[in-house]
Amino acid sequence: MGNQPAGKKIGRLTRDGANVKFYPLPPEFFIDNSDAPQIGMSGEKVLYASEEQSLIDACFKVLCGSGDVVVYTSPDWYIHNNPLQTGVFGRKLETEEEDHFLPVSPKLRPLLKDAALLCLCSPANPVGAVLKEDQLQEIIAMILDENKRRKAHQKKIYLFFDAMYARTLFRNDVLTCYSIFGPIKEYTIYAEAMCRPFSSTGPLHIVWCRGPEEILQKMEIVLSEKDTLLANPEDQRYVGQYIRNIKKYNSSTYKFQQSLIEAMTLFHVGVYGMKFNGYPIQTLGPSFFGGLYLPLKIDIIGKRTPCDQFLNTAEDISKHLQEKTGIEFFPFSRFGCASTLPWFSLNIGQYNPDEIPSMIKSLQSTLEFAKGFGLYSGI
Repeated sequence: MGNQPAGKKIGRLTRDGANVKFYPLPPEFFIDNSDAPQIGMSGEKVLYASEEQSLIDACFKVLCGSGDVVVYTSPDWYIHNNPLQTGVFGRKLETEEEDHFLPVSPKLRPLLKDAALLCLCSPANPVGAVLKEDQLQEIIAMILDENKRRKAHQKKIYLFFDAMYARTLFRNDVLTCYSIFGPIKEYTIYAEAMCRPFSSTGPLHIVWCRGPEEILQKMEIVLSEKDTLLANPEDQRYVGQYIRNIKKYNSSTYKFQQSLIEAMTLFHVGVYGMKFNGYPIQTLGPSFFGGLYLPLKIDIIGKRTPCDQFLNTAEDISKHLQEKTGIEFFPFSRFGCASTLPWFSLNIGQYNPDEIPSMIKSLQSTLEFAKGFGLYSGI
C-alpha cells in the first residue's frame, strides 16, 4: 500500500484529509493482519464502498423518490455542492452560531413533517461540531413520533447519520456508536469511514454503513452500477480484518487523534491571543469538536484593506487572506450559508504543525489593519 495523500476536487472544495507528510500512517498499516481476531459486527450486514459520495448518493436514490423531501442542516458540505436527484426536494435548516451550528429540536421538528430522509453529520463537516448524546436522543424521539403519526400506507422517514469523522473527537466523550440508535435502527443508515482517521489516503479511502438489510441490498445494487462497491476481495479482507482488530484500530486512531489535537490546540491558542489583543477573530473550539476542521469567525465584513480592497463578502475575505498568508479559509458560504456570514473552516490537517506559530504570525500581520474591531466581545 502506498503512503500518498489522495485529494479530490469537488467544485471549489478540496476533499482532502490530513497530509500524510505531517501525519504519517502508523507502521502497522504495512503489516499483514491475517491473524486479526474476528470480533464485532456478528450477524450484521455491512456495506462497503470506495467513495463516501457514492455511498451517500446510493442512500438517497434508494430512500427518496420523486416528490420526496430531504431535510438537512446548513452549513453542509454534501447537499449544497451535489444536486439532489430529479424530483427530490431539499428542506434546509439554517443553524445558528449560538447553537454551535448544530440542529436544535424546536427548529428541526416542523421540518420533519412528511419528509423522507433526515441527514445528520457528527462531527459536522465543515464545522467540526459534535452532537451530544442527549441532543441526538431528542432527534431520535422526534423521528419516532413522526413515524408513529404516519399511517400504515405512508412512507416512513429515515435517518442518514454521517459519522465518518467519529474517530477524531477532541474531547473525552463516549464515541457515538450505532448502538445509541436502538429503537430507530430499522430506520437508520449509519455511515463510518476508515479514510478520515487515517489521513484520507488512497488505499484507505474506504467507507461503510450499517442499516436495515433490505435497504443495504438495494444500495449495493446502486454502488455496483456505479462501480464504487468495494468488490476487490483483497481490499475487503484487509479492511474487515483491520476493523475487527479493535485493539490495533483504536491504538492507531488514538495516535492520529492526539497529533491532530496538539496542532488544533496550538492554532486555537494563537487565535485566542489575537482575540484578546483586539483582532476581530475567534473560534468555537477545540474543546468540544472533532474532525479535521477548526471553525473561525473573522469579522471584517465591510472593512477596507490597506491595498484599498473592500471586503463585501466572506469570499472576499477568504481570497484576501489566502493571498496574504497562504492559508486557505473555506467560507461557510461555500456550504450553503449567507455570503456575508463571516465564519470559515480551516482544515488544520493540511498544514505542518511546526509552522503553526508562523501561520498565526502571518495571520496577525494581515489583520493588523482591523485591530481593535474585535475588542467589544470576549471569547
